[in-house]
Amino acid sequence: MTDATVKSITVNGDIVGGSSGATSGGIDGGLTSTFQKVTIGGDIESRGTNIRQGFVRALSIDNILVKGDVIASSGLGSGTRQIDGLNNLGKVVIGGSLIGNATNRVEIISDTLTSLLVGRNAEFAEIAVTDSDATLKKLTVNGAWISSRFAMASDSGADDIFGTNDDPAFAGNATASVAKIIINGQVTGTFGGTDSYLIRAPKIGSLTVAGTKIPFASGEQSFSLSITGDVSATDVA
Repeated sequence: MTDATVKSITVNGDIVGGSSGATSGGIDGGLTSTFQKVTIGGDIESRGTNIRQGFVRALSIDNILVKGDVIASSGLGSGTRQIDGLNNLGKVVIGGSLIGNATNRVEIISDTLTSLLVGRNAEFAEIAVTDSDATLKKLTVNGAWISSRFAMASDSGADDIFGTNDDPAFAGNATASVAKIIINGQVTGTFGGTDSYLIRAPKIGSLTVAGTKIPFASGEQSFSLSITGDVSATDVA
């Protein structure tokens, strides 16, 4: 599909990517199409080892609702980019959980994102909003934040993972901001090792974890968020 504007796409069941081939089990608008509304009645699941198996992709996705879970493959790999609005993601609602694993993360990546609601847990998820002047209104996770990462206005660094310690410093003109982050459950990482799980943006308006508001003020700040010692939230404005 190319150069199309699609008003509505509905899948009553699951989208499941296969175990072989570069691309399978997806709704693919390519690099030039716009989806105004996408509704998935069940899960989006990858069962392969490639980046495009079990996915929704378009240049812009204005509104997407996944009533079930978004599940990454357990096969070898690094990440499964399952919701991919290249230039823009609008309102994103996941009724269930984002379920990745230690080898394959669930990735939600776009230049801009309006809002994201996860109905249950975010586990081994990687959420990135890459434009230097993007504005995210609200990120809500109703359950736990488990070994997951969120990054704005930054490259992914040498490890090709957003939200780790090797991400480069924000550009001097970066004004990207998230107005509100709410995680209703606990925040955990992993014990031991050298991994890192960052919540990172030039400006974080407010952050609440398990009912406790983190006291962000003006200036560069970083707060540890878990007893595992590898999860932190950082802003610079």
